[in-house]
Amino acid sequence: MYPSANGAARRILEALACGRTSCPCVASARHGSGNTHCPGHDDHRPSLSVSAQGDKLLVRCQASCAQDAVVAALKERGLWLAPASSADRVDTRRHRAGDLTRYEIRDATGRLVAVHERRDRPDGSKSFIWQRPDGFLGLNGRSTSALPLFGTERLRDLPPGAQVIVGEGEKAAASLQGRGIAALGTVTGAAGKPGSEALAPLLPLRVILWPDNDPPGRSHMEAIAAALNTLGHGDIRILEWLDAPPGGDAADFQGDAAALAALVEAAKPWTAPPPVNLAALLDKVRAFIRRFMVMGDNELDAVALWIAHTHALAAAEATPYLSVSSAQKRSGKSRFLEVLALLVARPWFTSRVSPAVLIRKLAQEPPPTLLLDESDAAFKGAEEYAEVLRTVLNAGHRRSGVASLCVKAGRDFELSDFSVFGAKAIAGIGKLPDTVADRAIPIILKRRRPSEEVERFRRRDAERGAQPLQERLAAWVASSIPALQEARPALPPELDDRAADGWETLLAIADMAGGDWPSRARSSAVILSGDGREDESLGVRLLADIRDAFAGAARLSSAALVKYLVGIEEAPWGDLRGRPLDARGLARTLKPFGIRPSQMRFAGESAGKGYARDAFADAWCRYLPASETRETSETEPVGDVSDEGDVSDVERNTHGIRNAPPSGVSAVSVVSPPRSMKAREGGPEAWQADL
Repeated sequence: MYPSANGAARRILEALACGRTSCPCVASARHGSGNTHCPGHDDHRPSLSVSAQGDKLLVRCQASCAQDAVVAALKERGLWLAPASSADRVDTRRHRAGDLTRYEIRDATGRLVAVHERRDRPDGSKSFIWQRPDGFLGLNGRSTSALPLFGTERLRDLPPGAQVIVGEGEKAAASLQGRGIAALGTVTGAAGKPGSEALAPLLPLRVILWPDNDPPGRSHMEAIAAALNTLGHGDIRILEWLDAPPGGDAADFQGDAAALAALVEAAKPWTAPPPVNLAALLDKVRAFIRRFMVMGDNELDAVALWIAHTHALAAAEATPYLSVSSAQKRSGKSRFLEVLALLVARPWFTSRVSPAVLIRKLAQEPPPTLLLDESDAAFKGAEEYAEVLRTVLNAGHRRSGVASLCVKAGRDFELSDFSVFGAKAIAGIGKLPDTVADRAIPIILKRRRPSEEVERFRRRDAERGAQPLQERLAAWVASSIPALQEARPALPPELDDRAADGWETLLAIADMAGGDWPSRARSSAVILSGDGREDESLGVRLLADIRDAFAGAARLSSAALVKYLVGIEEAPWGDLRGRPLDARGLARTLKPFGIRPSQMRFAGESAGKGYARDAFADAWCRYLPASETRETSETEPVGDVSDEGDVSDVERNTHGIRNAPPSGVSAVSVVSPPRSMKAREGGPEAWQADL
């Protein structure tokens, strides 16, 4: 089934018509069926038959072109209409009632990039559908900010310095074009902003911005003016239609040509708004959160920066999630998300939706800020939803992240990619999956003590206090995106690559704020996401516990090592899926790190399977925090570690004495009893006796 086979046939015939009045292609274009010039070969005599039968589009070259070649040529020109998927047909049904207007979005060369269909319903509502050039719905993960402005191809005919009007949306631009005025329309909606590539064709021209008569419309044009100014444009004007109806735009202007010319001539030069005191604004955001929540200073700083980041998401290549957790319920997680919903950009507060709704909602442009409550129940619930949620969160950390859905296309199926990039705060009891937690800043909430006072949260009252903060954040963002895109803040060395990706955008905002925010932000980054953050990987936990077991020993048998590990009360080794760790499980867990047991001799001439300390050196260096493993060139004449080294070597190292390392391995300083030993009842001596 095709969304509009008749429309597709007419579009092909109109696009391929040569324009000669004597050519049969002209009549075909007028009637919507017949012959036209085949794009697959140099066709002087129309040989391509085009028609529609029901929901089927039929094309056939009566000359020498194969069918595949014809379809390929039509696709290259953006004229081939692909079958609609089952998901597309649902959207089409919702989109069916009312008057349909079809806007083609073309680049500066005239190449079709996308199609935007607008449906105006009798009740005054409207709906929109995006189509790719091949006819499939959606933009295949492409952002609308990356699309050209509507009418960009018309700029080829304008000389440098010519005047062009930019309105919000295609309808406003088309109404001006119908009056013979050079006009373009944005395609992002008021909440978005065209990218630099889309705005670049405007640089040689005199630009007049015509905002819709509402606050979002004015903010939209202010953001475009600021972006053009950053790109180097020096002649930007804002049109003010004082008598416009609420929400009115150029399409609503009923005056004659003289009145329109006077209105355009009266447009005032745009001047950059006074800069927002970002440091003071962040302090106010922080204070607003503290009115309703009891949180630490580092968490408050991180959250305030993250809220600003949700407004400046267009400048970020990666986004850090907020992992909001607590040990028990009634610790303020839902209240925290409610407070965030008043401050973040485009909040979407939910706890459970279908996988299709989740992906399609996040794929909106610009994306919402997901405030996901009860994530522990979601991950423990239906397997399909839990896996989709995990996939979305893993991929949505970076701008290039997409989630793929298999949708029906006619009798076949196709994969469609949906962008899932966006800011997300995820609240729940306990821990998130490792891969999701690795992309998040931990915000751990606890039940409030009776002595810790907060203001009672009444949403209507809180909204009034949050509204000015929202407006100031929007005003700051309007002129700050280009600078944030170019920012390269200094990153603390304590952050690993994943943490650095997320914190980079927050640190750029802190540096822009100035004052003590840069130092406070970096301190919070190190404390919340630095080397000391817990790595929940079972393999990494095993490496850390084995390092404690070895201390200064050169070799340990598999049996002795397993016995030590199982005896650590706070570790999971005593109960792995109902069974304790054994030598085989130990070997299997260490194998991915390139560590394997080997046959060796131990003290007392005994022989068996075991592990050498130097086999772990590379893995310890790579996976364990640098603060716990320190390389040094320092050596002390404590004595060589003999081939007979065993538990007695551990005894010699429990008081901070450094042994010379095995050959080819840097020395490792042990300046205090290992944490696992200290946790054992009876201390290290008791452990040695056990072995």
